[in-house]
Amino acid sequence: MKENNRTKNEALEPVPVRMPGNAASDTGTVTKADSITLGSAEGGPLKNHANQKDIRAKDIFDNRELCAQFLRDYADIPLLKHVQPQDIEETTLRYHFFDEAELNSDNVKRIRITDTSLAKELQEVYVVALIEHKSYVDYDVAMQLLRYMVCIWYDWAKDRDHPQEHRNKEFRYPPVIPIVYYEGKQEWTAGLRLRDRILFSELFVDFIPDFTYRIVENRKYTQDELLLREDEISLLMLLNRIQTAADISAFKELPAERFNQILRDSSEAVLNEIVKAVQGLCRQLNLTEAETVMYTQKVKERNMGYLWENAEKMDIQLERRLRAEAEKKAEEAEQKAEEAEQKAEEAEQKAEEAEQKAEEAEQKAEEAEQRAAQRLAEKVSEKVAEKMAEMQKNAERELAEKEEIGIKAVIELGRQLGEDKSGLCKILKEKFQISEERAAEAVEKYWE
Repeated sequence: MKENNRTKNEALEPVPVRMPGNAASDTGTVTKADSITLGSAEGGPLKNHANQKDIRAKDIFDNRELCAQFLRDYADIPLLKHVQPQDIEETTLRYHFFDEAELNSDNVKRIRITDTSLAKELQEVYVVALIEHKSYVDYDVAMQLLRYMVCIWYDWAKDRDHPQEHRNKEFRYPPVIPIVYYEGKQEWTAGLRLRDRILFSELFVDFIPDFTYRIVENRKYTQDELLLREDEISLLMLLNRIQTAADISAFKELPAERFNQILRDSSEAVLNEIVKAVQGLCRQLNLTEAETVMYTQKVKERNMGYLWENAEKMDIQLERRLRAEAEKKAEEAEQKAEEAEQKAEEAEQKAEEAEQKAEEAEQKAEEAEQRAAQRLAEKVSEKVAEKMAEMQKNAERELAEKEEIGIKAVIELGRQLGEDKSGLCKILKEKFQISEERAAEAVEKYWE
């Protein structure tokens, strides 16, 4: 809720935080405070697709206001229920020993907990929250988060004044709270614990690491539930759900004044993130540049409640084209299936006819064997065959002689016309349909 924010437009200067064992960061202004380091990573097999989303993890968590709203409203973690933008400052993971592009070290943030009543029994608490953005169900996300967590712990140990401090008995690594922000349309069905990815994990409980992660599914919140938050991160989540004309129609049904109320006190930085989200949405819907400028201008004027008032005039070309292509492919597939079925029936019919003819031929042969004159017919047939074979040989020999004469004539004519051997070989191959080797032999034979 907006009333949880301190003052949205006040300057968000970095908060001085005293880190244990780091004299350079000890300003003396924080004597007893709980602190959080926030890391954000984005990626997966479908990374290029995720980058096309209107709301990306990096866009959200680069902005401290949006990051604070997300942690308060959706992480459902008591220690983060009262975090404010002023409690967040930039930091960096310096040590990476996993060669993974998904680990975005530029998005690591440190957060100070001001409500110490939640941890009143502890002197100082350091918690790491790792937020991973997904637009598809990734069944290996727990293992991916483990790698990131190890990097964070490694970085934590190395970033001490004394390099060997982590070897001391008193040294403790910060707890890590993994959070997966999921924007996909399908239900998240991946296991929520690391042990779900380990074979026979129930037999080796004492020997394998295990943890669970918090899953925040955009799809599980209704539009009314998101609007009730009355903050910009929820507005961005609403925008990210728009993919079709039906989604735009549903968006139009929401109370216009509620959107304008959210934007009324938004900082310019947050407003700019919403403008970028609307621009991305316009491109996704394949709108013209003029339409994109018109809709983003409404956001800049903080008049977002009427953003899609002319949506019925919009030509959502991409959606129509994809639908038409899908229908065309379906029709083609159906037609091919029918043709294949028809061909199969024809082949079956021909096979039956062939079988019938074979049976008839067999019957005639048996009848012929019963006739005494069959032997004479067979002998005649043999002689005819011999004669035919002889005639065939003569015809082939005569044809070969004519071909040889033709080849010789072509070679002599080619020489007179100045054609070289290579060119003559090519001509002979094309004209007489002979192999390259045969053509070369003929050229050599009749060249002189």
